[in-house]
Amino acid sequence: MDSLLFMGARMIDCLLARVATRALSLASLTVEMSLEGGRKHKRVIRPALPSLDRKFLLKLLQLEIAAHPPQAAVLSLTLTAEAGQSSKVQLGLFAPQMPEPSRLDVTIARLKAIAGEDRVGSPVLEDSHRSGSFRMEDFSVSGTFATSKSSPPKMALRRMRPPMPVRVKLRATKPAAFRDPERNFEITAAYGPWRSASCWWSSVGWDEDEWDVLAQTGNGTTVACLLVQDRTKNQWRLEAYYD
Repeated sequence: MDSLLFMGARMIDCLLARVATRALSLASLTVEMSLEGGRKHKRVIRPALPSLDRKFLLKLLQLEIAAHPPQAAVLSLTLTAEAGQSSKVQLGLFAPQMPEPSRLDVTIARLKAIAGEDRVGSPVLEDSHRSGSFRMEDFSVSGTFATSKSSPPKMALRRMRPPMPVRVKLRATKPAAFRDPERNFEITAAYGPWRSASCWWSSVGWDEDEWDVLAQTGNGTTVACLLVQDRTKNQWRLEAYYD
């Protein structure tokens, strides 16, 4: 590790000197190692924002090699880079000082080492009809900022993670009451079912019915929630509340 970082630091210095003369920054680093036995080990480092900070880029290189070490002796090391425009933000005179972007990248790299590569990043919805289907992608900062517009208040769906198993009483094939581990609910109105099922080409199968219900507790409190019936397992669960 020390030998690789010693050589990598010198290479990063050369790359930074080249992009600095063109008023640019380093947007990504590609590390390629030739290993004993003829194999290759390649990793790509992409900071959230292009940077000229040598210590920051070297720290990302150290964390990346520590998280994905080569599986054999390293015979050669090659570093290539992509240049990018460094972003600058004009702060107000009385605005609080924001944390440095480099701290975010180092924190994300450390979280990936602890939690796993597929559990840290930005959630992206998948092209699927399955409710709550998403994947994690690498975190990145876009150059555009959304402008806030005044809009009338809307109802929000607050999902439960994980969903709560419930016991449901049916009346004429519609849910009439349900019970969670603590309380009983009498359903006053039920709308549905809305069926969602996997297609024949899907590798993950599901068959679910969703019900939007209005229910009352024993003390008269009314709640609006989403009940889901897993038809493959014949199980019910409380998926979300409407706020």
